[in-house]
Amino acid sequence: NVKKNNPPYDIAEYILAVNSRYGYIEDAINNNYFSTDYFAWIDFSASHIVTIPPNKKITYSCHEKVRIGWIARYSNKQFVYNHYCLGGGIFVGYKEIMLELVKIHHKEFIKLMEMGYNINDDKLLFIIMEQNPHLFDIYFSDYSNLFIKL
Repeated sequence: NVKKNNPPYDIAEYILAVNSRYGYIEDAINNNYFSTDYFAWIDFSASHIVTIPPNKKITYSCHEKVRIGWIARYSNKQFVYNHYCLGGGIFVGYKEIMLELVKIHHKEFIKLMEMGYNINDDKLLFIIMEQNPHLFDIYFSDYSNLFIKL
């Protein structure tokens, strides 16, 4: 399924590794290792492109939405640039809405795979957002400012 993708998304192990985050999130929520009701995902390698200031804490308090960046520039009520993807390497949400996202992601990932496709996770999240906008608290950002704007 990945052979028609652009590098590095043409590497099956890469697609599997990136999409494994949802299983890890589900496990962390179900086992509540951190004794919290809110969970955030930050890619281990995010700092190669994302600015992560020292000692910055992630805070969020909305029960109904996942906070995530839309990779786009939006100015004067119009898109100056739209990458048609979400910044899946960094997002945060309440445990129940995160489990809902995990469930939807798994369903959509399997559906695409059975159709012969495995796309970049950021693009799949965008498709999920288009179908379920009520699940997301979106902010516009480039990749480098995802953490700062979170």
